[in-house]
Amino acid sequence: MAIHTLQVTIGAGVTRFTTTRTSCAEVTVQNNASHAVRVGDSTTTSSKGIALAISGAANSIWKFGPFPGEPLNLTDFYVAGTQNDVLDVTYVCN
Repeated sequence: MAIHTLQVTIGAGVTRFTTTRTSCAEVTVQNNASHAVRVGDSTTTSSKGIALAISGAANSIWKFGPFPGEPLNLTDFYVAGTQNDVLDVTYVCN
């Protein structure tokens, strides 16, 4: 197992975390911006998905997993929010 970190910069629309297939057992997302964001699948919008509060707030971090059997794929995660805001994503993979 290894821990990895990436930053996701939100684009003009809903933004995929990565286009590189990355299987992982656990994903943690932190909002670094002064705007709230939503995290979910490709149908995520400004009103649909897991809401992450502004940076420093109690619910500005979201953890998904761990899943010891079926790995998650980072290409399945998306974020909707203010363009150019940044998320930190830490994930655990084999």
